[in-house]
Amino acid sequence: MASNQALVGNGRLPFDVLIRVFELYLPEETPDYPLESLLLVCKAWEQAAVAYRSLWATFKITMGEEKHKKLWLRRLPLRIERSGPQALFHIAIRHLDEETGKQANEAHGHGQKIPTQQDVEANLPRILDILAGVNGHLCARWGSLRLTIHGCFLRFCATNPHRNVFSSLTYPMPALTSLHLALHSDTDVRLFPQLPAVESIILEHSKLRDFPDMSHAQNIWIGGKLHCMPNGPPWFLAAPEVRRLRIQQGFWIDDAHPKLHTLLLYGRYLPPGFEEAYIPRLRVLDLEFTGLEILEELLYHQQVLSLLDVVLLSCDPSLLTDSRERA
Repeated sequence: MASNQALVGNGRLPFDVLIRVFELYLPEETPDYPLESLLLVCKAWEQAAVAYRSLWATFKITMGEEKHKKLWLRRLPLRIERSGPQALFHIAIRHLDEETGKQANEAHGHGQKIPTQQDVEANLPRILDILAGVNGHLCARWGSLRLTIHGCFLRFCATNPHRNVFSSLTYPMPALTSLHLALHSDTDVRLFPQLPAVESIILEHSKLRDFPDMSHAQNIWIGGKLHCMPNGPPWFLAAPEVRRLRIQQGFWIDDAHPKLHTLLLYGRYLPPGFEEAYIPRLRVLDLEFTGLEILEELLYHQQVLSLLDVVLLSCDPSLLTDSRERA
């Protein structure tokens, strides 16, 4: 703290106040107004920002204009150096695409170029390689990762490993606690095979050969158009520690979830195996149903209903309207 006191005096803001200012600025960072802008305010701000190492371990990257790509390729090594040897990385990489709605509209409104498939395939591996480090040694510092690449199918490139996005996603990540993926790929390599500290996993609109390591996850959310096995559903989730699970139709519920207490289901039917599953701690069942069949099936499972404290039901109002009209 003694070194930080040198930043106080002559009417300057105390170090802890500046830290709070930086933390408020961080979520508002944009490609045009990055964290590096803080270094330009004055000498005191520059010293304080450089001294706050964890500030530089946050990477909010948008696959957008060419100038932003070049800036990020220059910034990443400097940010990693400023973050020191221990701060955990918090990484968010998104893709501006027509399917992402608001992001796409914002991009067009600001004159940003929506990146093509070729842009993503050429630039994403380079960005991930820098964040992973030589032989993946920096992956040990990844604390959270959000990789939402909508609208692009990432191909395995056997002839050029430097253009292979998957190599950076196969290293052990012992400190990763949060994973959010929207990723389409054709690789047979299992991504994220070792996640011993992961607590939360979100998979949406993804096509993967296999699931990431879910053996330690306590909160799992799976939705959108998902393809995780070449033979199609039903899919089994090896997640013995899961407490809160949100899945869509096609996933198998079995006795491999002994700690599950909150189950959110989306679809027309109950999951396969639901009637035989023994889930002794299940207390909350949340149904977002797209067909009345799921309600009819649920009424036959009195053993499950007797365990529940809360049952939440939601659907498109037109579904009930159509049902009454048919009746």
